Parts: sequence; C-alpha cells; structure tokens
Amino acid sequence: MVLSLLPRVGDLIGKKLVAYCGIAGAVFSESVKTLNKILRVGSLLKSKPILK
Repeated sequence: MVLSLLPRVGDLIGKKLVAYCGIAGAVFSESVKTLNKILRVGSLLKSKPILK
C-alpha cells in the first residue's frame, strides 16, 4: 500500500485512512479537518503534517 510509505504512516494507519476515505487516492483530497477525525491520524497531523 502506497500510504504506508509516507512518513509516520504504517500499515494500521494506512488501513484506517483507506477504510474511512474509501480508496487510497481519496486520502490525498480529504481536508485536514476530516483526517483529524480518524483515530490516531489527528494526533500525527498535529505533531507534524504528513501531507503538504
């Protein structure tokens, strides 16, 4: 899975992102506010952005 190659995104968080967004490509078009709702992803984004 391509998402697991992103810094601080492993298999579990990558799977959560896909489960929430539907497909991996949709993760990149979601707002930070929406991604913050996903368990553990919000805390990662607050510490240092994953996506610019």
